[in-house]
Amino acid sequence: MKTEQKKPRVALRVALLVIFLLLAVASFTIGVIQFIHRDPGYYDIALNDDTKAVAFGSGISLTYYADGSSSEIRHTVSAAQAAYSNAVLHAWQLLDETAEYPGLTNLATLCAHPGDTFAVPERLYHVLSDARARMGERLCQGALWAEWQTLRYLEEPEAADPLNDPTELERLRAIAQALAKEGAVTLTLSEEGQTACLTLSDAYRQFAEEWEIDAPPLNLGAMKQAYLIDLVAAELREAGFDRGVLMSESGIGLAMDIPVPVSLRVYRYAQDAPKEIAALKIEKNTAYAQYCAFPVAGESYGKYTVEAEGMTFWRNAWLTPEDPARRSPLETLALTLPGASAAETAERVMYCAASENLVELTQNTESAARNGYAMAALWGEDGLTEIGQRP
Repeated sequence: MKTEQKKPRVALRVALLVIFLLLAVASFTIGVIQFIHRDPGYYDIALNDDTKAVAFGSGISLTYYADGSSSEIRHTVSAAQAAYSNAVLHAWQLLDETAEYPGLTNLATLCAHPGDTFAVPERLYHVLSDARARMGERLCQGALWAEWQTLRYLEEPEAADPLNDPTELERLRAIAQALAKEGAVTLTLSEEGQTACLTLSDAYRQFAEEWEIDAPPLNLGAMKQAYLIDLVAAELREAGFDRGVLMSESGIGLAMDIPVPVSLRVYRYAQDAPKEIAALKIEKNTAYAQYCAFPVAGESYGKYTVEAEGMTFWRNAWLTPEDPARRSPLETLALTLPGASAAETAERVMYCAASENLVELTQNTESAARNGYAMAALWGEDGLTEIGQRP
């Protein structure tokens, strides 16, 4: 009797197990299909591990538009990653002022061998020529830039800020004065043969030794990420990948020949927090840059404030003030320039950020917005100052 009673239970268990397995297989199949399926749209492209190991500090990201069938999209994304990784690696090594690489003449080569003349790659010669025209003497103020960057990334930067630390203030002023002397650091470029030579005066060499300054004399500063973007974009276009948007962590970007516009969110500081106030449409072949004196969306590392003289001083990657007590009236500025390079756009924004009063800022912003559009917010002002034609 017992044996006869168990048979239907065993059969029922087997039937339930089969149903469970069928459901599991079906769910797994649906999950796999959903996982591998791709729809047309923008995809974030990651650097491969080899490039990450070298160019981990580039601060450049790529969003790429892919369409077609699911398999075509996967192939495009994979190929774009390879091209993007190669482009970032090449650009980073070329503009690296701290490390030399076998078979390559880069910024570090010039810095490590002052007085020697080198034939430089065409891309580097173009960057140096363009940077000298846009940055002027700041291109050869690597020591000042490095000192300021070191301060920004300390565990407690406020305490070491020159407005709070007289010793640091003295050091910054000494560096600025040493670099201001004629011939202290000089970059000589020769179009014939595309050569470059960095020279240091004896007085500056002695100063650097006495003050224990080992920073590379050449530094692209806040413009570096703009030049990286332009170099990466050029190589991506050569490789046939021109439907992406390149962005830097400092707020500089370049939309290539994208089929669908993207948005640039604009922020200002309200009630002790960043607040989104607008979104600018970025069309294809448009460069953009956004200056924010304050941290946005958790990116506070490298940004801090100092309270002095009854005012708040915001420290960020865009500024390298020779005079730490100088305070720009600019709170935020978003600039879009169709047909421009990332370097040109970043230069215009930096020029505005260096303004010392509202009149100068307004004039500089109007000038920066020619052929484009600018939206700015000023400290202590309600609303926005809109300049230029909305694209």
